[in-house]
Amino acid sequence: MQSLPIVLAAIAFVIYGLSFLPYSISRMGKSTAIIEYTSYYTIDNNGKHIIWFKTLTDSLLPEDMALAADTSITNKSYITGCWINRYPFIPSCKGRILSIYPDSASYEKTTTANKSLASIIGKKINKIEERIQLLDKQAEEIEYYLSVHNVSDEGYNTIAAYSANVKIQKEKEEKLLSTMKSLIGKKGLSVHLNEKYTLLYTDTSGTTQKKTCLRKTKVSGKPFILLQTEDKKMPDNTTALYLHKWFIPNADAEDIVISAAHFGSTQQGFSMKASSAKTFQGKIKSDYKHDIPQLLAPDGSPIFSKSGFFMGISYKGNIIRASEFGFGLKHLQP
Repeated sequence: MQSLPIVLAAIAFVIYGLSFLPYSISRMGKSTAIIEYTSYYTIDNNGKHIIWFKTLTDSLLPEDMALAADTSITNKSYITGCWINRYPFIPSCKGRILSIYPDSASYEKTTTANKSLASIIGKKINKIEERIQLLDKQAEEIEYYLSVHNVSDEGYNTIAAYSANVKIQKEKEEKLLSTMKSLIGKKGLSVHLNEKYTLLYTDTSGTTQKKTCLRKTKVSGKPFILLQTEDKKMPDNTTALYLHKWFIPNADAEDIVISAAHFGSTQQGFSMKASSAKTFQGKIKSDYKHDIPQLLAPDGSPIFSKSGFFMGISYKGNIIRASEFGFGLKHLQP
């Protein structure tokens, strides 16, 4: 019994030492994760969605508005992350993914919009009324054309179809205007950004699978976030990384570094069906800046030394070290 503490200490020391082992090229690729990010905005009344829209402009006006959720108001993109252990000395991932917040500007826009929502609603009402007036003018011009031409004239059917579309657009804008006007003077109104994070991964049969992820980090305009799979599990054939604050390799100018990522994940039309994680080589320029292009090292991808030691996370061409996230990821935890 007297030797038990020594044995336990020896086991802990071995486990801690194993966490410093370099990663093979294969394990580097298995440490990356692809997250499908979808979002849309709503104007809520005491938490109930009233109006849906796609974006807030720089002047904080809602754009692409609708009275129901559909694909026309949904933004979709793919972000890169890496499987990460919470603690630097024991396996403690439990489905955690270190990634980036895909639209940090939305936090500031939403916060600012909620401070002047009544004014924003008034301005948007004016814009909708202007749009309806324009549609009225177009409808008058089209009706005149149709009244002096007949179906045998070239282009008549095209104009008639366009006329029907103008009427549909006008009806849509009038319904939207009526709903917007009903919000004037109401209390409990707010703009809300609705988000969804979904892990995409390929199973052993080569089929793309999905897992819902929960955002554990409170959005604050900072670039990094911590996600966690809803079932708190990693898919098979994945590798979680350790964020060590000490005994990690330094990065000097001209040192070779390696990124692990899915090529083209930031490009329009990206599909997991035709993608697998690859490694890409580059060099340190200075002060933990690397020269690997964004296409090959998207924000959120892990960076390794030439020898395979995990160095940190890529963000805007910089290698972000473990100290940024705090012990036990406390800077990202709720």
